Amino acid sequence: MPSSASDHIIPIASPSRFHFQCPFSGKAMKASSIVSFGALAATAGALELVARDDGSPRVVGFPIERKSIQDRVEHDNQRLSRRSKTLDLQLDNQLSLYTINITVGTPEQNVMVDIDTGSSDLWFNTPKSRLCQNRADPCSEMGTYTANSSSSYNYVSGIFNITYSGGNGASGDYATDNIKIGGQTINNLQFGIGYHSSSQENILGIGYKSNEAAVAHGNTQPYDNLPAKMVSDGLINSNAYSIWLDDLNATTGRLLFGGVDQAHYLGSLVTLPILQEDNMYAEFFVQMTGIDWNGSSVTDDNSTLSVLLDSGTSLMYLPDDMVEVLYSSVDASYDNSQGIALVDCNMAATNKNLTLHFGSSLKIDVPVSELVLDTMSSDQDSTDGSSHSQVSACLFGVAPAGDSPAVLGDTFMRSAYVVFDLDNNEISMAQSNFNAGNKEIIMEIGTGKGSVQSAATASPTSTQTASTGTSNSDNGNGAAGLSVPSWTGLGLSLGLVVMGFLSGTQLL
Repeated sequence: MPSSASDHIIPIASPSRFHFQCPFSGKAMKASSIVSFGALAATAGALELVARDDGSPRVVGFPIERKSIQDRVEHDNQRLSRRSKTLDLQLDNQLSLYTINITVGTPEQNVMVDIDTGSSDLWFNTPKSRLCQNRADPCSEMGTYTANSSSSYNYVSGIFNITYSGGNGASGDYATDNIKIGGQTINNLQFGIGYHSSSQENILGIGYKSNEAAVAHGNTQPYDNLPAKMVSDGLINSNAYSIWLDDLNATTGRLLFGGVDQAHYLGSLVTLPILQEDNMYAEFFVQMTGIDWNGSSVTDDNSTLSVLLDSGTSLMYLPDDMVEVLYSSVDASYDNSQGIALVDCNMAATNKNLTLHFGSSLKIDVPVSELVLDTMSSDQDSTDGSSHSQVSACLFGVAPAGDSPAVLGDTFMRSAYVVFDLDNNEISMAQSNFNAGNKEIIMEIGTGKGSVQSAATASPTSTQTASTGTSNSDNGNGAAGLSVPSWTGLGLSLGLVVMGFLSGTQLL
């Protein structure tokens, strides 16, 4: 990376146990659907990548440092029930959530925020909230924001209100202040202040403006959230960004606002249209046309599935009938009461893939090693340093969606390089280049249709909306339809492993 671009790289620490999917009931989190099959024909000419002759690309990026989540399933349950101008920022990988360190206000207040493609508001906890004043000091790790301590703070309104399933959420004020991120200062950025909060996490939502909390509640017109404000301030050319999480064993990944790093993917990017919901673009749904396990299909050849790409979800959530076929193929044991599937940890060493198809021109191979997850946290790793050591049962990274939408979370996104183009309502993907090292080929994302060049364009010829439903063979019983196989072969240590795994941090 050119020197001026590298000045924008900042380290990130990623402590997240909170899963934030659709922050508003009803709207964004609809059940994913199987719709009539339509071939996705690839054509050339999408996603224009610009090599600037007048200097380095304008990019802001975040390195990712990985930290473990104590209970990935509880984390996802909290989320899934609700719903050359480039900024180069490094993220910290928590096995599911990715965070960056930013500063807010004058003088600067240090705060850590979780990056979330499934929401659209930036919001902070405040030290005066009942949650943060708890004796356990749950907000200390992420940090808090004190409005009255900043001379550049300005009150906007008192209508900030994000609601999560199970009663989790935050409410308080909208305000503006100066934010410093990736070496760049964004003046007068609007965000929420959680004077009443049930999560210790600060959230940086980078989704569509139409998915902002106040807009979803019908209270106001959209405002410029962080990606849109970067465009209006001239920091990046296009409201677009790319995410590279690297593999499960990596300690770093990258988020690039306004740019693409060609060193981090293999082959060419393929562009998919984002699907509308209720005649509007609100979340990152695309059409998937099939899934194979080690070369054998687990889907109906005559159907496609609307899937949500979401960096804030730890696992993949697929229709129950697909999951049953997949569990049978991998000899997974599913515990319906806990909502988890376990497999022999030794399966991680096998040379098998879960392949997801998006039309005829794009497939993403997810190695089984990316799907076999330790049930222990990183600070409980074995003394010999080996992955899965002395653990006979591991968590499998695919779970049944039940009545909720199909979601491709981090167990998929680690294997894909994903470009979110909000201006053109497109997502471009390619196979991730694991462990690319320090090599960088950063290109600026241009403006206008086809702003991500060097990508084939896949256009559905049938349904182009994210609609409600599950797979054609779904019996409507959700996850309850999955039987619980015996624990044969998984070892007597399973009970202790699962007990330790499920006793992770409890949300306040």
